[in-house]
Amino acid sequence: MPKQKQTFSDEYSRQRGNLADCSGERKTGGYASSGAGREICEEIVCCIWFGEHFHSDQTVTCDGRRVEVRSPGWWNVESGPDFRHAELLLEGRGRLSGSVEIHTYSSDWRAHGHDRQSSYADVVLHVVMWNDLGEAFVSNASGEPIPQLELSRFLNADLADLVDTLGAETEPRPAAPAARGCRDIAGKSGVNEQAIAELLDLAGDERVLARMERYRLALERGAYDQVLYEGVLEALGYKNNVAPCRQLSRLLPLEKLRADVPLDALAGEVGLRLEAIFLGAAGFIPPAEDNAVQPDSRTHVEELRAIWNCASGRMGVKSMPGESWALSGARPLNFPQRRLAGMARYLAGGMRAGLFKTVLEIIAGAGTAPGAERKVIRGLERLFTELKDPFWGRHCSFTSRPLARGGKLIGRGRAGIIVGEVILPIALCKARAEEDAGLEDLIHRTHSAYPRQEGNAVTRMMAGMLFDDEKKARRIVNSARRQKGLYQIYRDFCGRDDVSCDRCLLYAAARK
Repeated sequence: MPKQKQTFSDEYSRQRGNLADCSGERKTGGYASSGAGREICEEIVCCIWFGEHFHSDQTVTCDGRRVEVRSPGWWNVESGPDFRHAELLLEGRGRLSGSVEIHTYSSDWRAHGHDRQSSYADVVLHVVMWNDLGEAFVSNASGEPIPQLELSRFLNADLADLVDTLGAETEPRPAAPAARGCRDIAGKSGVNEQAIAELLDLAGDERVLARMERYRLALERGAYDQVLYEGVLEALGYKNNVAPCRQLSRLLPLEKLRADVPLDALAGEVGLRLEAIFLGAAGFIPPAEDNAVQPDSRTHVEELRAIWNCASGRMGVKSMPGESWALSGARPLNFPQRRLAGMARYLAGGMRAGLFKTVLEIIAGAGTAPGAERKVIRGLERLFTELKDPFWGRHCSFTSRPLARGGKLIGRGRAGIIVGEVILPIALCKARAEEDAGLEDLIHRTHSAYPRQEGNAVTRMMAGMLFDDEKKARRIVNSARRQKGLYQIYRDFCGRDDVSCDRCLLYAAARK
């Protein structure tokens, strides 16, 4: 049977690979490097550890002892070890509970001074990508040995693939002022704008393919509904609360929620129970003695607390510590409490029918005629923009006054991110797995037709560097697909210290 045509092109990846092959860069662990070896960022190693992208049935410490990861721990976004409350089984030691510290290299432990810091006294395992010192242990401030685990020996996928798929989730570092290449492009005549637009389209496709690969790996461990649930919850974390939302999805897998919530009850009752479980597990339900709770919120808080007190015992789930969440700097309408309430309402309306089944029905129901992609966009976004909650529609927290005007639980901008970054890549996994060319074609048409979004700090910065005025930027970067392309190019070139402008695909395209 002839291979079906794929509408998502890997041309960008091919060009990027050709550029690396001719640049004199050497490979380290399957990942392009220069000099002494390009260092992957520590957050990617954290993602690999937390996502358990390694063969857990084969892991042994650097001193040769079998280690089983019962729980990778709670991702700590404050100071101190990277993961708290990890649960391990270590050969010769039995069950260990404590913190886990993550580094790219084992030498980072001493370089960062952890061997002298008492705040790292409860670390039970030092997880590194590479053990560059070749030592079996590091030591804490008391001189006690801490075993090490070298992840690169046990990865369940090529490191380059993991970097591509997980690196898109890390927060990019601040960019330097406009580099020479962008200064050559901005405001100059003779710049090939058509070539720039075409490259941005290819780079936007690459972003979706990278996301698809990430979810393909996740689907090896879970069903479509579970992977979709995790992806949506993570997207509702925004940039500051992605880690705690990942932790919450581990504490509350979809199977556990389905077992505890009566799906044959009214949607309002199901939504309330799910809200109590989410907010209780996240640590957001105030204690009875909290005087900061507003009078008009007390009845709702008491109802949630009563539901959670019963559910937590049945489910065997404890509340996350309050410091897990980053609230400073967030707009009140974007507080995680409201987003978790939105997640509860989304599940209340979709768990019975099936989350992913609903997605496929919307896509199939749009047909294949011209304009079907716009129906898909509207249908998928409505899964989130039409969510309602009688309390959270008028409140941002339990301690704030009611809003003068109600606000959506999930706005169209965030819904667009969920659809473009989560739903379409997961649906593409399905299309590729079943060699469904028609489904892939409609997904690609939807991706290509998605209107320009608000953007983020990276896409705005990149557009400002490349184009001398906003009108030109909006004319060329006129779709979400091209915005994704800007983000992908930033990750592959501008966000790296080992790639000069003359090795940038965008710079080459502009000068064609």
